[in-house]
Formats: sequence, structure tokens, C-alpha cells
Amino acid sequence: MQNPDWVKFLSKTKSALLFLFFMMAIQGCQGDIPQDASIEISLQLKTGGQPYLLLSEEKKTRVINLNGFYEMEDLIPDLALEKEFTVAGNVYIVTSLFGQVPAADFDSPRKKLYEYYLEIYDSGRELADLNYLHRDEENDWSIIFDKNFSQLNQEGYCLLTFKDSISGVDCLVRGNYSLFCRSGEKTVEHEGRQAIAITTARLMVGNREYLEGGGVLAGTAGGNYLLIAKVVDWNLDGRFDQEDRVVFPNLAAEQYYPFGEKLELPFIDLLTSSFEGQISKRRYVLKLSSSSKKGETPEYTLKIQSRR
Repeated sequence: MQNPDWVKFLSKTKSALLFLFFMMAIQGCQGDIPQDASIEISLQLKTGGQPYLLLSEEKKTRVINLNGFYEMEDLIPDLALEKEFTVAGNVYIVTSLFGQVPAADFDSPRKKLYEYYLEIYDSGRELADLNYLHRDEENDWSIIFDKNFSQLNQEGYCLLTFKDSISGVDCLVRGNYSLFCRSGEKTVEHEGRQAIAITTARLMVGNREYLEGGGVLAGTAGGNYLLIAKVVDWNLDGRFDQEDRVVFPNLAAEQYYPFGEKLELPFIDLLTSSFEGQISKRRYVLKLSSSSKKGETPEYTLKIQSRR
């Protein structure tokens, strides 16, 4: 008859050996995990991009006494912006405006209708030729901040295009605003109720032309991943070169990477398994090269090169 302690020891030893074999198998699989995402991607010129360059963003908070002396209309100045920018070296000024519109409903004389829109002027204060893609319908801004007020939430945007008359660069400009206001409880016996108002306004611009291309990265277990890359005209000079930026829309849609610097790129997460903590992340350098023949459109290539 076998010793129970000896049987117990053999059982534990067997379990330990099985676990060790399992971990060695996993480590062997890890050898197939690619740790290098160096690749070259051919890029094509496309039109119809989105604004990507933030010109201005302002967020303001104010406390309002709910005594009936303030209206929603009084918050409009907090949402108006004006910002200067350049396109191919030419100076422009974009302004966000709220234009008052006469109320068509004569049964509601208290209505105060405003339309949110943008205007763009050149350095000589001449209005540029604007093509509006979207303008919000007018909204009523006549709400009174009194004891009956509870809360409001309103937002809007304007989207337009214009061309620089000298270079022909076609730009897309977007402005948007948001307003949130909520009342609070009365905290002191002799004080009235108050409300907090938070306003946010933003202006963005971008060249409608951009470069885009895709390449296939090999992943684990024979899996392949399509990497999409876009190059945007970051300085709005109408050219694509090392001064611009790269974005990977399917990985980090709002992260724009510069050329020529050592970077950690998010696509490494596509290529590693759940054991990525055991894999040292590489750094990469982005480069843009171009070649062209006389009278032909330049051909662009994005190079993603591994660096230790």
C-alpha cells in the first residue's frame, strides 16, 4: 500500500510540472509576436477632410442670481470669439457671431431669436467669399433667470469653406458653442437661489486636401491589421512636407504626430497579446518622402521606422 504523503507529493509535483510546461508553451508562442511595426505606406491626395487645427477654445463659468434681472441673452458675449490665422502666409480673421433675427410669431413678443454663424475677413478687413455647409436655425434666448428657472442645455455649430485667393488653398472652418446652466438650492436663509452657467466656445480650421493611405501589419497567429494613415497640412501652407502631422484614424483619431521625432505609437497595441507587459515597446520615427516628374502630381510615401 502506497504512503498517502508520497502520493500527495507526486500529485503536487505533477501539477507543478504541467504548469511549468504550460508557461513554456506560452513563452514559445510569444516568439511569434511581432515587436516591430516598421512599414512604408503609399499616400494619395484626397479632398474633403475635417478641421483639425484648434485656433481658439474658451470655457467660462459664472454664478447668476435668480432674481429676474438676468436673461439667457446676457451670456452671448461669453460665447463670441475672434481669432487670427494664416493660410499660405496670408492673414485671415475668423469671428463667431450671434445675429438677432426678428420673431415671426407675433403672439410671442418676448422671444429673442439669435442665429449662430461665422465670418472670415482678410488682412484688409474684406469679407472672404464664404460657402456655408451648415448654419444652425435661430434659437430663442429670452429665458429669464428667476425663481422659476431650473436648467437649460443648448449648443450649436457652423461649418463653412473658403479659398485663399492667392494660393488657392481650400480651407474648412468650424465653430461651435455650448451652454449649460443649472440652478442650485438656497443655502442661507437671507440669500436667494443662484445658478451656475458654463459656456464653451471653439474655433477650428483645416486644409480640405490631405494625404491618405493604408498598409497591412502582421499580427499574432497569422492575423493581419490594416493601418490607415493620414497626413494633414498642419501649418496651412498648402504643401505636404516634414512640417506637417500624421494621424491614425482607426487608432487615435485626435492625436497628431510630428515627423522626425522618436514616438511611441498606439498601433503597438494591435500587435501584442495579453502578455504585452513583457514586451518592451519600441519607439518610431515618422518620415514623409515625395517624388515627382515634371508636369505630374507628386507621389508621397509615409515611412514608419523603428528606433531603439
